[in-house]
Amino acid sequence: MLLDIFLRLPSLSDLVRAACTCLPWRNLVTNIPPFRRQFIDLHPAPLLGLFFDTPFQAVPGIPAFAPAHRNDPELVAAILNGDFFLTTLQARDGPEANWSFLDACGGYLLLIKEDEVLLLLLNPLARWCERFFDLSDSRIFDDDDDREGDPQLLYAGLICDDESPASFGIFCLAAHGEFRLRAAVFFSFLGMGGDWFLSPWLDVPHHPNPHPEGDEDDEGDLVLESGMRVGNFIYWLYRNRAYVVVLDPDPNNP
Repeated sequence: MLLDIFLRLPSLSDLVRAACTCLPWRNLVTNIPPFRRQFIDLHPAPLLGLFFDTPFQAVPGIPAFAPAHRNDPELVAAILNGDFFLTTLQARDGPEANWSFLDACGGYLLLIKEDEVLLLLLNPLARWCERFFDLSDSRIFDDDDDREGDPQLLYAGLICDDESPASFGIFCLAAHGEFRLRAAVFFSFLGMGGDWFLSPWLDVPHHPNPHPEGDEDDEGDLVLESGMRVGNFIYWLYRNRAYVVVLDPDPNNP
């Protein structure tokens, strides 16, 4: 009966206040995972705002933040108490700060400094931005194959778990040449010294390029913006829809 009443509370902050009323109520909320999952399903996290990149790619900059138009004093207070305008990042890099938006999930924000292949994970609500991932120093791009083409990072995103909001994962799709791909996944639960899980290199079957001079409509390219997550898997289509690249971020399924 009490859990049914808790499910009818309007927000997570109300649940926290109710759980702090007494120890039995707190134990009831914290020790029953199915209840927490049901509460999260019924009370999705509110939209605080949107991040977007500067439209001028040649000009150094950082993602801008546009607050959502809400009259909820709790949401306004969350924005004002956080660092959604990334002032700590600006103070660190100065006017030459040049970061682009990659993904947002579970309260985390993932940015990239493309000229250095440097990833930055930050939590604007908690005012910290000190977790950097230098992909040039990792083994993500190591390849014994001497084929032509420079290694490059095609895509990166976040993996979050509502049951463990303090943990996170980062998945990357790396390429060597045009049709040689590999996945890399990092998990925070392995600790600060955790390493990347690397899949073997995958040679994607393809037909010769019908436009050797280069064509914006080349059908051999991955459509990176079409990437989608279904369950625990992540999918990318090729432009001609002849192939699908599937990434399984589970380290137990190499």
